Amino acid sequence: MSLVIDESYLPATLTAPAMSDAAFAEFCSQFPDRLSRLRHKMEDWIANGVALA
Repeated sequence: MSLVIDESYLPATLTAPAMSDAAFAEFCSQFPDRLSRLRHKMEDWIANGVALA
């Protein structure tokens, strides 16, 4: 799945409904090349107690 945002719409904010850690991991596993860095960063934030919302 690719998402292309035209420059005229930047900066853009993408939102998603709340999901459990397991659901987020499952979602990221569907797009390993593109989301693995994001998943690892968010896992680090969660492990360090950083609020995501």
